[in-house]
Amino acid sequence: MLICRKETLENKTCIVIDENKKVNQLEKENKSLKEKVEKLNTTLAKFIQGSKILENMFSCQKKICFHVKGVFLTKKKV
Repeated sequence: MLICRKETLENKTCIVIDENKKVNQLEKENKSLKEKVEKLNTTLAKFIQGSKILENMFSCQKKICFHVKGVFLTKKKV
């Protein structure tokens, strides 16, 4: 009976150690993924800012349109 309990305890100890290793591995993977997400967020923020600047440039450009009449260029205010 004591031998059976000892084996059961050893098995449970092994299971706890294995689960602890898995938890540590998942924590490392989680940290790595968080770092990757942070880098991607920075890149995305730069892209969005560039997109806003480009929109502003195009909106300013649309305010003054050039039309060709014959040989001359004329400005048309919108």
